Amino acid sequence: MCDNQKVFIRCVCDILFYILNIRIKKVLCAIGKKFCLISPKEYERYGKQALARGVSCGLRVNPEYSTVEIDLYNPAMPESRLGVRACDLEKLPDGIEGLHFHSLCESRPEDLESTLRHFEERFGKHLDKVRWVNFGGGHLMTHIDYDENRLIEIL
Repeated sequence: MCDNQKVFIRCVCDILFYILNIRIKKVLCAIGKKFCLISPKEYERYGKQALARGVSCGLRVNPEYSTVEIDLYNPAMPESRLGVRACDLEKLPDGIEGLHFHSLCESRPEDLESTLRHFEERFGKHLDKVRWVNFGGGHLMTHIDYDENRLIEIL
């Protein structure tokens, strides 16, 4: 497959994902209790609808740090569209009640601890303005050596 074909396929996939994403978000606004959006612009588009239904809205943020070594699985990369970087979020939009980050993949408690330090450095000024923070997933809790007690200490 040539580069032009790859670019075309990626564009078609992006468009399909965008259309599907819009429909999914409309449904989630109608049935969800908490709703995380990936950008202030997306919040502008869906926030009023969600708030009118009593949904608590959050914003996905990019801590710009991850211990994930494979870029394909690393949502904290600088060019990632999966969350707002601190430099792009001077003030939280009115109505945002939570923050969400997800930067782990098959990770251990110490990975979360490191990520939390970076999250707090970048987004700490917003923490007194939100009601909740979602730390995402990606823990390898089924691993024989996973230290649940350490996770509890961190939390």
